[in-house]
Amino acid sequence: MTSHSVVCSQIGAREHYAVPRALSRLGRLDTLFTDLWTSPRWLIPFGGVAAGRRIATRWHAEIPDDRVVAFTRSALLDAAAGFWRRPQSIDESFLEHLHVGERFARNTRARLVKRIPSSGPPSAFFSYTTGALEALDFLADCGTPTIVDQIDPARTEDEIARREAALWPGWMAMPGGIPEVYFERLAAEWKRASIVIVNSEWSKSGLLAQGVPEEKLRVLPLAYDPPVAAGRKESTSPEKKILWLGQVVLRKGIQYLISAAKMLQAERLRFVVAGPIAISPEAVGSAPSNMSFIGPVTRDRISSLYQSADLFVFPTLSDGFGVTQLEAMAHGLPVIATAHCGEVVNHGEDGRIVPARDPNALAQAIVDLAFDAKRLDSMSAAAIETSKRFSVDVLSRRLQSILDELPVRTEPS
Repeated sequence: MTSHSVVCSQIGAREHYAVPRALSRLGRLDTLFTDLWTSPRWLIPFGGVAAGRRIATRWHAEIPDDRVVAFTRSALLDAAAGFWRRPQSIDESFLEHLHVGERFARNTRARLVKRIPSSGPPSAFFSYTTGALEALDFLADCGTPTIVDQIDPARTEDEIARREAALWPGWMAMPGGIPEVYFERLAAEWKRASIVIVNSEWSKSGLLAQGVPEEKLRVLPLAYDPPVAAGRKESTSPEKKILWLGQVVLRKGIQYLISAAKMLQAERLRFVVAGPIAISPEAVGSAPSNMSFIGPVTRDRISSLYQSADLFVFPTLSDGFGVTQLEAMAHGLPVIATAHCGEVVNHGEDGRIVPARDPNALAQAIVDLAFDAKRLDSMSAAAIETSKRFSVDVLSRRLQSILDELPVRTEPS
């Protein structure tokens, strides 16, 4: 067994900084490289501005500031450039994503090069795809073992999204699909890494189909620690609230939730759809009157959204994991999901698993649970218990076992 001190690099506050927090709890966090690092003080100048509130959450108290290297200037330049460029297609959007990832990886590599004279190469390195390749190349020359995290089933997911767009013409807000160069970069990162982490068996099956050797793959489920006093608030309203939270895209099954909501217009149900809207205005306009689209919600306001709901729906066609499942369960919400994501819901105990692309099954599951108060209460309690099995402490133990598989850094010959 080795005792690696790990350099972690990630763009954004991915999973509430779960991996660097886990490494910190293990006493194994060397440095966190990230694009932007702020503090709650940033709320003061921005007040209620949504963009400012999002920026102010790019920080976590568990990670000491002196362990963080942030490329803030590059991040702000990329954000400004992205704002003015305004991608007009999915292809353009992913090319911009690649540009940001490459720039971040080059910045990471440059800082790793600078540390060599004083500290030497890191004993291990953890990063995420699209933002890792150039650093991986450099660390391979240093003999450093590396881990790269692939958050979804990649090409498999894009194929599903393209098929769905063909089935629902006019529903996509932007035309196109993910360009081939994106998948080429992912494949290069998978090849260079010592270990490739995926967050579910669903993602693992996708990468196996794309040629990643099984012996290189490890499944590491996501984690979530809820705020203090999270839990479902008892509702006395006869109208039950059904919550969707996440990107509003065909891949996540919004079209089938709209269909289910249409079937349930006679029921005392209110469907609330929260998250960035990536379907056309015409598609949004096709939703029935019992459904509301409220757009993006900043991280600091998510708990109140969960606490105001009775059920959470996640009818995804493909998600690597879907951390919203854990968030909802930690707040006492039973979850209706599909099998095309992380294995979280225990069918019949804390929610339901329904077939993807089946609005009839989705509608039936909603009715069965929403108006059965006794079952809703028991599933709510079970959901909270299930969420505890995906805490950051549990992630720490799982991550430690993966780190212990890594070889000791070798000096290049």
